[in-house]
Amino acid sequence: MPNAESRRTMPGPLEVVEIQRSFLRELGSVFWFIVNTFQESMERVQQGRAPFRAASFFRESVRAGVDSVPLVGLVCFFLGLTMALLTGYQLQRFGTERLIPGLVAIAFTRELGPLLTGIMVAARIGAAFTAELGTMQVNEEVEAVEAMGIGPLRFLAAPRMLALFLLTPCLSTVSNLAAVFASSLVCKAYFSIAFPYFLDLVKDSLLIRDIITGILKSFMFGLLIAAIACYRGLNVSGGAAGVGRGAAGRAGAAPGPRGCCAGGVRETHPRDRSCQRRLNRGRLPDQSSEPRHVEQDFLPADAHHARREVTGDGEKRIW
Repeated sequence: MPNAESRRTMPGPLEVVEIQRSFLRELGSVFWFIVNTFQESMERVQQGRAPFRAASFFRESVRAGVDSVPLVGLVCFFLGLTMALLTGYQLQRFGTERLIPGLVAIAFTRELGPLLTGIMVAARIGAAFTAELGTMQVNEEVEAVEAMGIGPLRFLAAPRMLALFLLTPCLSTVSNLAAVFASSLVCKAYFSIAFPYFLDLVKDSLLIRDIITGILKSFMFGLLIAAIACYRGLNVSGGAAGVGRGAAGRAGAAPGPRGCCAGGVRETHPRDRSCQRRLNRGRLPDQSSEPRHVEQDFLPADAHHARREVTGDGEKRIW
């Protein structure tokens, strides 16, 4: 009986193939999501206009960067303490305590700093982006933005992606400094390494390529986290339960998306004709210029509030 139960729970060949296809489909969708967002933003820049509002970018920068500094710094500070203390006890047996500063500095600059920063940013900011955009999607606010002729990718996703892309290396630098400072305290208290000598050991052990490698990893982590979070949020369906699945990273278990941001891979809802045209050509057909019937100055930063349109006879309709 146990063998029979294990055989029933093991995925078959067809299930394995379907899992691989789903993974490749999701990977392609995220890739084309990034490409379409970049394309919409660059088209706007080529027209001499800003792809999104500066206030929206700075607001997301404060959320993703400034508000995350205490969490990132505190976690990496205690990790630096623990790492320096545990490695120091082992190196003390061989009389090589002077290797502790270089070990902690290289480990956090190259690997642990970007990795831990990415994990904390994904847990804190990525889930927030997914929940926020998912709520807008289920409330049909994204469709209202599309009805006005405004690209949701460059208007909603681009400022979040750019903010996280630029500020993740800054958070990684904060994590590196916090860990190195914590290890200096441990070296001073337990291994009698003075602070000036500690700095000399760190400078002698670190190389320029270590710093560049960590910064490049931080840029990549920031772009991927923001793109996946926005993609999940804009493809949420199923009401409040769908928002919860998207924020938990299980949006693939939800029904197929009817939004316009599936990356050109998934099937769209028949009602979203404008979305289908944008998927076929990579942009909305009327995105080359702002429509005359929309008052852009009235539109809020993230389209959370009322919107109005000026009809042919001059009346203003609010919905």
